[in-house]
Amino acid sequence: VILLSDGYANGDYSINDVQYAIQDSEIPIYTISYGADADTDELGKVANINEAASINADEGDIVYKLKSLFNSQL
Repeated sequence: VILLSDGYANGDYSINDVQYAIQDSEIPIYTISYGADADTDELGKVANINEAASINADEGDIVYKLKSLFNSQL
């Protein structure tokens, strides 16, 4: 799963509320943060649950980062 987000909750659920569902699924969630004020720490936590990676789309060359992300996971 690839999650593109600013990292902020828009509803009533926090990372703590969904952490066990993510763990139980055993599906890695790769996160891509965007926006100058993105909560990269929170997105990193989501990615780390099932040992995926997290990148920030607002820093550096995003195309290079995406290629590196997927090449390192193959």
